[in-house]
Amino acid sequence: QWSGRRLAAALLRHRLHQYAGCPGWGGADSLRELEFLLEQHLRDDMWDGARPAMERFALLTAGLRFELELADMCSVELQSDQPIAHAPQEYLFEMRASVGGKVLEFGGEEEVVFRVSVRSRDFDSLGQFVETETSILLRVDERKSLSGVETLKLPFGMDGAPPESVLRELKITVELLPCVVSLDGRQLSVSITGDRDADEVSDSRWNMRNDRGYARCCEFSTMLFPAGYESIQRAPLTTLVEALRRGEQEYARHLFLAAHFMPEDKRELAMKHLIQKIRFASEADEMVPPSMGALRVLSREDLPVTDRRAWLLWWQNRER
Repeated sequence: QWSGRRLAAALLRHRLHQYAGCPGWGGADSLRELEFLLEQHLRDDMWDGARPAMERFALLTAGLRFELELADMCSVELQSDQPIAHAPQEYLFEMRASVGGKVLEFGGEEEVVFRVSVRSRDFDSLGQFVETETSILLRVDERKSLSGVETLKLPFGMDGAPPESVLRELKITVELLPCVVSLDGRQLSVSITGDRDADEVSDSRWNMRNDRGYARCCEFSTMLFPAGYESIQRAPLTTLVEALRRGEQEYARHLFLAAHFMPEDKRELAMKHLIQKIRFASEADEMVPPSMGALRVLSREDLPVTDRRAWLLWWQNRER
């Protein structure tokens, strides 16, 4: 009987290692299997030496389940009425009550911190971009209790894109830094990466975690455009043709935005207009590089926006 209970504990430990390290594990089904095993073996008559390990496994499984549920509990929304690339933007991180109606409590004596990681790409009229990464810490230092329809709301803001940019590509990731939360009165340690030499799960990256190993709450992606972009979005082909006709540098951003908004059934005609500009314009024509940048967007080809000959050769081979 003693060896059988010890074997059960070893099996649970093996399953937890599988959960942490194998691609096929890491979902709700594997957690439910672990919890079923725990329910079977956490009995009053179990071997005393196994009880602490079993209880530790039970807490770890509950913590993993909580991390897995975070994606359904959290969200980020853009709050600004006019989402313009060059204007400051306001966002809202919101966390709802735990899945299954459980009471979630956190904060207070042990501070809870959410890290907001922001990666932005600011594109110019040639399609070249500058990528920046910033982090914002959202702290919860007061005791919070979430149940039913109650939510935690944490606002944060971002500066606008630089004036020379044409559009901004934005990706926001929110993660929960290591902390202790209470779920229906059970104290759970979450976002703990672990130690390879410890008896608990190693620091293999779980499916719901990010590259640093912390629990990922949610992601939010969007594109932000300059003021007045709506008219280009409504008529991208007309905008592209008119910008080429005028041939002034101030219309370079119109070319890039028109290429971005171009519907699939008009891409071919738009590319023909651009290649005509690249072929017949003079070397001093300022609209030639923006034309190659717009053509790069439409064609999805990775050719430089400074190599006129490469684009003409590409078009010639394509026509053949």
